[in-house]
Amino acid sequence: MNGPSTRVMYVAVLSALLLVCVSVIAVDRRPAYRQVRGLRRIVMVVLFVVTTTALVNYYGYFYGILLSIVAGLVSIMAHRAQWFQRHIQTLYRRYEKRVGVATQHWSWAAWFATPDVDESAMITSHAELLDIATRSHVLSARELQQFEAILSADHRRVKDIMVPVDRIVSVSVDESLGPIVLDDLHRSGYRQFPVIKADIDHVVGVLYLDDIVDLRSAKASVRDAYDPRVEYVTPRDLVRDVLSRCLESRRSVVIVQDDDKTTVGLATLRDVVASLLGS
Repeated sequence: MNGPSTRVMYVAVLSALLLVCVSVIAVDRRPAYRQVRGLRRIVMVVLFVVTTTALVNYYGYFYGILLSIVAGLVSIMAHRAQWFQRHIQTLYRRYEKRVGVATQHWSWAAWFATPDVDESAMITSHAELLDIATRSHVLSARELQQFEAILSADHRRVKDIMVPVDRIVSVSVDESLGPIVLDDLHRSGYRQFPVIKADIDHVVGVLYLDDIVDLRSAKASVRDAYDPRVEYVTPRDLVRDVLSRCLESRRSVVIVQDDDKTTVGLATLRDVVASLLGS
């Protein structure tokens, strides 16, 4: 194996590995949210092209393209490996602030982003929710009419329905999930808990009680069980828009932060739906 061929192979392996890592990064909703998402998409495309080119040069067209497809599939499958996603997300958070500052004026990068929810999708998301509610027969015809009217006209803000920060029950990322901690979590009455590092202003994920009920080892830690994906909203956001964000991202918890990244509260999908139904 000669020198140039070895370098080509190294490039292929490195770019494929970076592609898998970048694909699992969850971009938080920050001031440069769209720019960072756009940049992430650009980087993924560039890495995929580099991987494919290097593999084709090393193995030939047939096997090179076949292996590049495998690399793309692996990057998709990596989303199911939560332990891998947690490690990559932890690494990304070290540089998240710098990336946000560097890209906040890159309006061109935002053009390449596909937001989790955009204005054109709001009506579709509400319509889908109404369709699900109609087919489930949970609500009466009158309640469905009321729900549809509320979705269209409700102007309440997140600050009106959120759980204030002094009432949030959180857990440390380094805490062990022993019998005492598990008992305390159950007795709190909540089903999901923000996972913090240092303090409540640094939320690194969400721990769902349903995900840890089957844990057998008393030595299991929060770090082994939490979901690193976090949705952020502001107190000024409309409740109905938060509903759409939850539906699109499939998250049942959102962290409420003000403009200086201070956590001021928490809202759950249940709170949002209850407020819209007036219960």
